Amino acid sequence: TGKKLLAQCIHRGRTPKPKNRDPRYINCSAYPAEQLAIRLFGGNIEDRETGEHRRKRGLLEQERGDTLVIEEVDSLPQYLQTRLLQTFFQRQESGYQQRLIFTSNRSLAKLVSDGDFRRDLFYWISQERLQLPALRDRDGKDLQALTEHIIETRSKALAISGTKELDRSAYRVLESFTFEGNIRELDNVLTRAILRASGAVLTDTDIESALMINKSASSSDNILSRQLGEGFNLDKLLDEVTAHYLERAKTHT
Repeated sequence: TGKKLLAQCIHRGRTPKPKNRDPRYINCSAYPAEQLAIRLFGGNIEDRETGEHRRKRGLLEQERGDTLVIEEVDSLPQYLQTRLLQTFFQRQESGYQQRLIFTSNRSLAKLVSDGDFRRDLFYWISQERLQLPALRDRDGKDLQALTEHIIETRSKALAISGTKELDRSAYRVLESFTFEGNIRELDNVLTRAILRASGAVLTDTDIESALMINKSASSSDNILSRQLGEGFNLDKLLDEVTAHYLERAKTHT
């Protein structure tokens, strides 16, 4: 939904201006618990060549004025939740200043009620909360702005000559799709459409073709939650259902 981009904007807009242009990031779901603990809090690590142990500084021990973005904090193990809370208490006493931004793909309040996330830690890190709506819940202006930006960026990165544009029929197809993968999925679809399209204008046919892989990977429930708005076409929806079951039938008979 653009959480990393928003964190970057918050970091760059701080006063006084930060020394580093970009914040530091760590994703809690990307590391085993022991490795995550060392990366966050620091610790002794063994040199593979010499066998000696040396102290490695953690991201929570970096210089003052820095911004650390802790992504998917909902994946943080319970014992590291406790350790993180202890770190906060120690910092409050010492006056250490470091901006911390936490992101989550799940409702932390729900995790608290289920007993999977510490209530006191939840209150500590949620002094201010920003809810970023899913791409399917945003209006057409957001979708158009994101689409234009992605097409321009990807065209340059892929060294494609000329400027690709979407006609109104292509936008209607995008607006009717649920995009469970949010902006990453939109980026994926547009990149595929840019690579495949022969003309400068992308039509509904180009976008439909680029969406086929994504539609196959979408859950069957998505088809029951399409938004009823401009671009909704019942016949196309029924055609999708028919094509889905015909494709499944091919694998069975």
